[in-house]
Amino acid sequence: MKKVFWWIAAILLTPVVLFRTLAILLYLPPVQNWAVDKVAEMVSEDTGMDISIDRVCLVFPLDLGVKGIKVVSPKPNTKTDAKPNTKTDAKTNAYAKPDTIADIRNVVANIKLMPLFDGTLVIKKMEVAEARFNTVDMVKAAKVKGSLRLLSLRSDGISLSDSKALLNGARIDRAEIDVALADSVPEDTTTSENIWTINADKITLTHSAITIHTPGDTMAIKAGIGSLIVNAADINLSTQQYQVGSIEWLKGSIHFDNNMEEPVDG
Repeated sequence: MKKVFWWIAAILLTPVVLFRTLAILLYLPPVQNWAVDKVAEMVSEDTGMDISIDRVCLVFPLDLGVKGIKVVSPKPNTKTDAKPNTKTDAKTNAYAKPDTIADIRNVVANIKLMPLFDGTLVIKKMEVAEARFNTVDMVKAAKVKGSLRLLSLRSDGISLSDSKALLNGARIDRAEIDVALADSVPEDTTTSENIWTINADKITLTHSAITIHTPGDTMAIKAGIGSLIVNAADINLSTQQYQVGSIEWLKGSIHFDNNMEEPVDG
């Protein structure tokens, strides 16, 4: 009878021991890099994009650091992929090269472990440093590209199942964002139940600039931002309703450039 209880206890404790062993192994650099290579490979296969990561590190208890993230769109399968024979072919071939969608120097995240089992992401701290991005042709309505020096945020709960996110604080520093609106946008016939609702206590944007190009680049509007603070923002992507409690804009500037007219002095 004593052996029976011993075997029952051993069976019940096996998952606990395995989980603890895996957790310990994840703190070993070789295991970390092997795991991240496998994850990057799986995500690349699912998305059709080329995703690479230079290095990953995990610091107790669950501070995850990822360095050198790069996301590249797949290279078009065209005849221009071949070695060009003329200068014209070389110029055409340049446009066939893959585009870099994201290039991020460093990401650090402190995530609580237990809420993950319930499908909830609780972020005590997350920082994205030195990032460049380009939507290329992923968004039909507009092409968005730019860079930022730092993005930091905290969240008491991001529900992956309910598509709801609570941001307790988000900050963007030294961002340069360029938005080019498309000449025509095809009707969106896709249906998706995974539409997010975002509630943000506070969003801060500092030392940044946003430029919007109208269709055909007939006009460019640039806003310079010394400091922009948005409080109590409610963003509902399902109903396309956006509400804010208050906005405070300091040290700002606005520039209008009519590209259809000749430049004038003054």
